[in-house]
Amino acid sequence: MNNIKLKCFEFNYFSDSAEYGIILEKPQVIPFIYNQLANMKEFSNVSIYETPSWPGRVISSEFLGKKIIIINALGSSVAACAVESLRILGVKYIIAIGTCGSTSKEINNGSVIIVRSAFGEDSVRKGYFGSYNIPLLTDIKLNDELSINLKKENINVLIGNVFTTSSRWRENSNELKFFHKHGNTLAIEMESTGLVSAAVYRNIPISILKIVSDCAVIEYSDGSDLQGRLTDAYDIYESVSIHNEIIGKLVLIALETVIKI
Repeated sequence: MNNIKLKCFEFNYFSDSAEYGIILEKPQVIPFIYNQLANMKEFSNVSIYETPSWPGRVISSEFLGKKIIIINALGSSVAACAVESLRILGVKYIIAIGTCGSTSKEINNGSVIIVRSAFGEDSVRKGYFGSYNIPLLTDIKLNDELSINLKKENINVLIGNVFTTSSRWRENSNELKFFHKHGNTLAIEMESTGLVSAAVYRNIPISILKIVSDCAVIEYSDGSDLQGRLTDAYDIYESVSIHNEIIGKLVLIALETVIKI
C-alpha cells in the first residue's frame, strides 16, 4: 500500500468544484480506494484529505478528465449530510455504495441491489419534507445504465425497494417478510432514506448500490432475536481485502457509468 499523505480539507473552502460524487458506507475502505485510483492511468491528481468537519477521509481526483469526490457516510443522518456536502462542491450526480441484509433467503449473499426507492422508520425524511408523503425515488436512467454495466461484469443484480432502519440489531422479521411479499422490498439497511431525501430535495440524481451481506429474516435455533449476526455474514467480512476489492470494482463501474449520462 502506498504511503498516504493527508492534506487538510474543508468543504466550505475547497476551491475546485466536482461534478460527480461517490458515497461509500464504510470509512475503512477509503484508503484502499485511494491507492487503487492512484495506480490507475485513467485517474489523475488523486488526493486524500482529512477534515475536521467530517467523520472520515475525503478523496478528490479526476477520472477521464472529470472531477470526482469520494466520501463515506454511515447511517441515514450522516448520509444526508454527505449529499449536502457534495452539493456544496457542485456535484450534479451521486452514486452511493454500501451493504444490506436481504428480506428473503432466496436472495443470494453477494448480490447487488439497485435501490429503486426507500422507506422506513428513519426521521430524516420528515426533516426534509415534513408530513408530505414525497416518493423517495432514485434516478431511473442512472439505475438502468448501472444495471446494464453491472451485468456485463457478471454481477447478480436486483432492482427493488429497501427499508431503512436506525436500529441495526432490532429488525422485525415478520414486518420485513410482509414488505418483501407485498412491496418488492428486497433489503433492510441504514442509509437510503437519508440519501434519497436530501438528493430529491436538492434535485440531484442519485443511485444506490447495496451489496447483500446477510439475511435479516433468519430464525436462529438458539432463539436469538438479533438479526444479521456476523457469524452469518457474507464472506466479504472474512477478508478485508476481498471486501475492499468488491467495493473498488463497484466504484469503477459506477464512475464509468455516470460520466456517460
